[in-house]
Amino acid sequence: MSGKGVIGVESAAYTIQDQMSNTSMFSEQNLKALKNTMTVTEFKKGTSIYWEGDPSDKLYYVVKGRVKLFKSAYDGKDLVLHYFTPNDLFGEIGCFGYEEYSFTANSVTDCTIGVIPEKEVEALLAGNPGLSFEFMKWIGLMNQYTQIKMRDLLFYGKTERWPPP
Repeated sequence: MSGKGVIGVESAAYTIQDQMSNTSMFSEQNLKALKNTMTVTEFKKGTSIYWEGDPSDKLYYVVKGRVKLFKSAYDGKDLVLHYFTPNDLFGEIGCFGYEEYSFTANSVTDCTIGVIPEKEVEALLAGNPGLSFEFMKWIGLMNQYTQIKMRDLLFYGKTERWPPP
């Protein structure tokens, strides 16, 4: 497949991702329960929401704006893994002894973000098997997004910046 074909496929994938929320697996009731625990915070364009290596003790919910999740290389280049838009959930909760964010999250636009502490998530999951199952689906989806991005970069390389900010 030529570089142009890859860009077309990536473009279509990002268009689809932008049109659907990564929280679609949550029932309305369970998503509302998560939202009820969050504290809303404003982030100006270009602000770091968290850095790779920070303690991974929160999840984030995009109320308004666009967030970029990326990994920085030793040569100073950034590898963008995801863009999150309204109604998307992002972040990591430490498990199995690894308690740091693997990526950096920055606001691409002025953003309104709901911050959900790990303790609140744990309490909700412990008392709600349905939410626990939906949360596992969300973790699987996020892992799949990352694996697809890494596969595409490995096989096709980064031919140009997509999607544009």
